[in-house]
Amino acid sequence: MKGGCHYEKRKYNTTYAKIEYFGRKEQEKIDSKALKEAVINTIVHNDYSYGNSPIIELYSDRVEITSDGGLPQ
Repeated sequence: MKGGCHYEKRKYNTTYAKIEYFGRKEQEKIDSKALKEAVINTIVHNDYSYGNSPIIELYSDRVEITSDGGLPQ
């Protein structure tokens, strides 16, 4: 999984640069730590009793995560 995450990061998570007074500041479009947390939460909290797996869709401008999980009743 670790290698796969790095591949997807390079492929989909482009970096943009902002030129500031003190130099160049580069930032990823999608925060890697937030994405990792969202993927882990989706896998852990998905309700697998329906037989559905979580869906993670990567687009050039966003990430969409669909899960059958929910809040406990």
